[in-house]
Amino acid sequence: MFGGELEANKCIAALQKCHAVCMRTLSYSGNQIEREYHIHEELRKSMLDCAEMCQTAANFLIRDSDHYLRICREASEICKDLASISKGIDRMEGVISKCNECIHACRVIVG
Repeated sequence: MFGGELEANKCIAALQKCHAVCMRTLSYSGNQIEREYHIHEELRKSMLDCAEMCQTAANFLIRDSDHYLRICREASEICKDLASISKGIDRMEGVISKCNECIHACRVIVG
């Protein structure tokens, strides 16, 4: 693995936290999230993409897959897209923060 085991473990943790915050935000009281976050379809899809890709990337890293570099690179891009879409939306700071942590951790791995 590029960067060593410590960096891989940090990246796995960041990916898992990002996955969790996206899923929690999406499942927040069903329709209440629609009213409170004013989430439109693009943001909802982006959050689902981010959650799924972060979980997938963490799994690839955990098993030291030959494809983890490609998957981590894509996870970083999807997190970047979600962070950008989320800016300016009330109470999305947690999502943005976890996406940014994930972007940084993946970039360390990818190089």
